[in-house]
Amino acid sequence: LHVWDNMIGDESREKRKIAVTDESGNFIKRLNELEYTPKGILANIWYSTDIVLIDPLTGRVKKRFDFSALQAKNPEGVLNGISVIDEQKGIFLVTGKNWPTIYRVSLNGWNTPQRS
Repeated sequence: LHVWDNMIGDESREKRKIAVTDESGNFIKRLNELEYTPKGILANIWYSTDIVLIDPLTGRVKKRFDFSALQAKNPEGVLNGISVIDEQKGIFLVTGKNWPTIYRVSLNGWNTPQRS
């Protein structure tokens, strides 16, 4: 993840980089479609069926959400898109490249304690 200062005039500056690691400490690459929430940064992993919740300070994955059931309904494309509808209730919209549908989903475990 690249963290940038707010835009001042026509310029912004990279403040820092954060390496994102999974539950086993392995680096995660191909993060796509980032969405900030007060609980952390949601991102899908390109060419994967997972969306992860990332701690923005440490880069560690706090939770992983499996969307393989939606991918199975849409084999012609890949998961690629998430938008917050109700962060407190864990309700989001998800879609994918070449998917004909946008799905309204409730993330199981959204309101359970997170890894630190």
